[in-house]
Amino acid sequence: MLYTKAHANVPRVIIKKTGNWRICYYIMIAFQALNLAMLCVFYHPPSWKEKRAQHGKPAMQLVREFDWLGLFLFLAGCTLFIVGVSWGGSMAPWISATVLCPIIIGLLTLIGLGFYEAYYPLKAPLFPPRLFRAMRHFTVPMLVMAIGGMQYYSNATLWPRLSQLIYASDEISKGLYAEVLPLGTIIGGIIVAFSKIIGHQRWVIMFAVALQTACVGAMSTSTMANPAKSIVLTVIISTCTSVNLLNGMVLVGFGIVYQEDIGTAAGLAGTSRLLAGAVATAIFSNVTNNKYAATLPAAVRANLAPFNLPAATVARLVAAARANTAAAYAAIPGVTPAIRAAASLGNKQAYLEGAHLSYLVALAFGLCGVVAAFFIPTVDRRKYTDKTVAVQKHDRKVLEERKLGGGGA
Repeated sequence: MLYTKAHANVPRVIIKKTGNWRICYYIMIAFQALNLAMLCVFYHPPSWKEKRAQHGKPAMQLVREFDWLGLFLFLAGCTLFIVGVSWGGSMAPWISATVLCPIIIGLLTLIGLGFYEAYYPLKAPLFPPRLFRAMRHFTVPMLVMAIGGMQYYSNATLWPRLSQLIYASDEISKGLYAEVLPLGTIIGGIIVAFSKIIGHQRWVIMFAVALQTACVGAMSTSTMANPAKSIVLTVIISTCTSVNLLNGMVLVGFGIVYQEDIGTAAGLAGTSRLLAGAVATAIFSNVTNNKYAATLPAAVRANLAPFNLPAATVARLVAAARANTAAAYAAIPGVTPAIRAAASLGNKQAYLEGAHLSYLVALAFGLCGVVAAFFIPTVDRRKYTDKTVAVQKHDRKVLEERKLGGGGA
């Protein structure tokens, strides 16, 4: 906990005291070297010999059977869709071919991927159809995790800029505000550590998603005069995200009947969160920046109205407020500290308006997550044991017998 509170402040102190930002990266290289050493010492995955003893296939056969086309379609579809969303409203109008083409082609590619995985006879499909047929144990938890990730990334995208522009006053306070999100993540991890004792994962996730959604909506009412409210809401959002995502991974792992699908299921669940987060980052950045750009001129002009400045000077001050640097203001003749403060205030007000709109967009996604969370099951308590695999094999045998019975009927 002490390290977590300090790690965002250390780089800021180093840069402020030494003026050399490279030292921060040298420190991180040392930490990563330590992580690599610990992985080599403590992480012992199954060897290739052990894995081959299970499937009996040589390496080249596994390479040939890998779903390369599915991987290509997935990467291409996701990339095109995210690029289109990122460009919309910023690099080109939303209704332009530059934006619509990558979005539509990306979506069609992903839809084609779904049909390809479902109907083409693949030996090792990238997206096993039987996973997605387990609606309550895989598809719905994955959907809830993705929506939770979108709400989290709405905050991860907005909070750093919001806190540093509006609330922070110096480098140290910027570092402290940066710790708000990690603090919530740690609290959420501690709560999930007691998941076995708490139980009722379905209701825990429902409560976490609902509370997260409510707090995201409440962030759309944040003000410059009340940083404590924004801090508390942001910590709660981050905490609920951890509870949602970590419990979701537990549900996916315990809910899978076929042992060979556990790695794929966990990977897809994690990928869904990251993919949704990438889409969310593009959407929320776009929404915020577009609203900010539309609001900034009017906000700055309103604050500068009492000074009766020439229109040309006001236009230059709007540009300086957008740049938000001392050099930009210094380049304008006759700018007093009061004029600069008024223009700077307009910049803050405009960004706050953009953030409010993004939080409202995130609220809409959260409401969908609340509905989906109703259909999540609770972890089977039989699987809270060192014989979890045996329980899953028994469930698989029962499932196969039911299928044979149905076919015989």
